[in-house]
Amino acid sequence: MKLSDHIARRGRSIDFTALGFYLPNPDPVLRARGGRIELYRELRTDAHVGGCVRRRKSAVKALEWGLDRGRARSRVAREVEAIFADLDLERLIGEAMDAVLYGYQPLEILWRKAGSLIVPAEVIGKPPEWFHFDAENALRFKTRDNPVHGEELPPMKFLLPRQDATYQNPYGFADLSMVFWPIVFKKGGVKFWLAFTEKFGSAFSVGKLPRSATPEERATLLDSLEALIQDGVATIPDDGSVELVEMAGKSASADLYEKLVMYCRSEVSIALTGTNQTTEANSNRASATAGLEVANDLRDGDAEIVAAALNQLIRWIVDINWAGAVAPRFDLWDQESRDRTQAARDKSNYDAGARFSNAYWMREYGYQDGDLAAEASVAPAAPDAAGPEKTPESVKQDPAEPPPEFAEPAPRKPADPLAADAGRLAAAARPEVDRMIDTVRGLVDDAADLPTLQAALLEAYGDLDSDELTRVMAAAFALAELKGVAAVRLETGAAAAFAEPAAPQPAPAIYLNVTAPITIPEGMVRVETTVQPAAAPEVRVENHLTLPDAPTPAINVAVQAPAAPAPVIHNAITVPETPVTLNLPPRKTETVVVRDGSGNIVRATQVESDLPPPQE
Repeated sequence: MKLSDHIARRGRSIDFTALGFYLPNPDPVLRARGGRIELYRELRTDAHVGGCVRRRKSAVKALEWGLDRGRARSRVAREVEAIFADLDLERLIGEAMDAVLYGYQPLEILWRKAGSLIVPAEVIGKPPEWFHFDAENALRFKTRDNPVHGEELPPMKFLLPRQDATYQNPYGFADLSMVFWPIVFKKGGVKFWLAFTEKFGSAFSVGKLPRSATPEERATLLDSLEALIQDGVATIPDDGSVELVEMAGKSASADLYEKLVMYCRSEVSIALTGTNQTTEANSNRASATAGLEVANDLRDGDAEIVAAALNQLIRWIVDINWAGAVAPRFDLWDQESRDRTQAARDKSNYDAGARFSNAYWMREYGYQDGDLAAEASVAPAAPDAAGPEKTPESVKQDPAEPPPEFAEPAPRKPADPLAADAGRLAAAARPEVDRMIDTVRGLVDDAADLPTLQAALLEAYGDLDSDELTRVMAAAFALAELKGVAAVRLETGAAAAFAEPAAPQPAPAIYLNVTAPITIPEGMVRVETTVQPAAAPEVRVENHLTLPDAPTPAINVAVQAPAAPAPVIHNAITVPETPVTLNLPPRKTETVVVRDGSGNIVRATQVESDLPPPQE
């Protein structure tokens, strides 16, 4: 037995639910009523249940959706986004939401070939009662030829969104199972309420005849009373009478039926939306706010079920077309909630002292150029290390004197309003540019020849357009050619032909840093130590002592030379840059790009050839 194998399995346990080679749905309501999901589908005809279901689905459909690229390649993310744009996502999300109602919802994928890709043409929800699970929790299709065991489904053919599915119950939990009995009691209560209303809602008609009236006359009067109830008119004999009797004291009985119906409606609302604020008459602001939070939690949970199914579809698309590539992620989110959270966070940071640039507001809140005022780029004055500057007494101005008049200041050149943003943009883009340069350099170093380099560049930057790909390949080939020239020079030892010979450089100077601790009373002596460089490794130290007009002070100089190994001398050699001219024949580069029907680059070929010499 390996650690990767299952030990606790149905085949080895005392659970006899899967003895028939398939696992029945353990839903208690379905098990007691015949085990068919059509029973739950009929519940949606109830007005209250149907309204709650529409509200639940609409909350998820109203969310924003998009693809998070993450570490996926740009071409993969772009192709997946184009595939999802062709799908009917609103219908697909609605059908995937049926998993919340019935516990599970199989979605069949119809694949087709589009250019060089295999993409889903349509994703269709199929009735869940057509499927069941086997003892290994694998989904199987119940066919006419094999209605008991069912047929095994091919891989990458069916999506299976489920709610709270477990190993014990792979069918998931159906929310409609919680509303079955409330709907049954509600329908029964309404039925008796209608009978009660019909019986006691109107007055009783009482007809009176003399005792000597024959049975025929009494039957005629009874028919007349029935016509009186239906049509409001009746014919009675001259010696007869009709009396309408009101049934008093039955309003309390009618309230019992109403309370029963409202209780059942409240149970349905709690089961499907998590709150009963729409059916309670005594709700307040606090309870409504709490109910809204619960409804948002249910919406987020439903969105996770839908997103999990669509992410599985994206994973299959990427595995079929780009095996082993990283797949982007499908997300559903509430943009209004995110905006409120971000606005509260930005306000808190602003109150704490943080200031954001216009670029941040444009990126995070979607402002356009010209919507925001220009930023004030005033650099704060650097504080003086010696403290605030003091004005000499001779420069101080008498407050009674008028201020001095100065000449008109020279006009200053207006500052470039884009200089600061350009600097920040260049600093932010430098890591990406350096990373791209390192990638191209690595491809050049790893390529054995130009065709290998061409194939590597096409694999790494195949998602670029023709012009950008041509520039990248030209730069890489130029770098490869220069590296080849340098390698030949190193192997042969030949010197390159320079336009002008470089001037001989003087011998490098050697600098020694000498530090000697000298103890001198503060303010009495100023010591300047100058180390002059020389061609020979020697040091000349000149000490200039400036003494004020005062008695000759006592100077104590303590020089400590700790026992240590011989000092290490660092030579700094600076060689100035010299222009190098390489005499190469004129060449031309031709790039041929082949695209498929979808506009994607299939192959790019770059050919270099020498130009014929100019004719004299």
